[in-house]
Amino acid sequence: MPNWSDPAEIVRDAGIFQKFCLALLGVSTWEVFAQLPFDYSMVTGQRKARWPLIIYLYCKYSLWFAVIGVNVALNVTSKVDCQSLYVFNQFAGNTAIGSASTLLMLRTIAIWSHKHAITIPLVVLSLGQWAILFHVKSSWSEVSHACVVTGTKPAFIDLIYLYTMSFDFVVMVASVVGLLYTGGRSSLWILLFKQGVVYFVVAFTANLIPAVFLLLDLNPIMNIMFTIPAATATSIVACRSFVSLTDYKSTEVYVQCVLCHLS
Repeated sequence: MPNWSDPAEIVRDAGIFQKFCLALLGVSTWEVFAQLPFDYSMVTGQRKARWPLIIYLYCKYSLWFAVIGVNVALNVTSKVDCQSLYVFNQFAGNTAIGSASTLLMLRTIAIWSHKHAITIPLVVLSLGQWAILFHVKSSWSEVSHACVVTGTKPAFIDLIYLYTMSFDFVVMVASVVGLLYTGGRSSLWILLFKQGVVYFVVAFTANLIPAVFLLLDLNPIMNIMFTIPAATATSIVACRSFVSLTDYKSTEVYVQCVLCHLS
């Protein structure tokens, strides 16, 4: 049995988590409205709607709805069906994490011109990530008066972030190697290279923090305190990376090799 903090500390941490999630709701809402012109151009047919754009939209909006759902769960004052509420939050939040990694994976596959030696291993790793993302349960806590994660060992939840960090690292390495293999140092090459590195740094840091707190297992609230920020950060960075690449305007041949699969 974990040596959790006393009830007073849990209640205090729950209050901090509640305010933290309200701030994240503001950030995610701002991100949604900031990218509305891009989304509008796709919906109105100004931009050809290839299927990766659907992943982009799902990644952004599923994260937004997940943050809204988490805030609902944290602000209810009476007992609710936490499992049903958390099923939605878990599905939306975890699929946002998976979609963010998938967006970067698709770009890496495009960089390698869909070579089977790269595509097949990355797809297998991606399927492994998606499989891990759906094994968390929740229940109502009479102590913290909120929905908390139960029914799943902290080590397994920790695996979500460790696996995501590892997968993103593999994707980043494959992306960088692919760019080095192509040769040339165009402005698009520099954009792809910088984005790959920046994405990994942000994603790695964002997922490292909740992984550490899950390993420490301080209390139920601290176990999930930084999971929402991790999902928010990875989703925002992946979507912004996708938008900036799709909006890139150039007549270079290499643009056609990459953007034809991503826009």
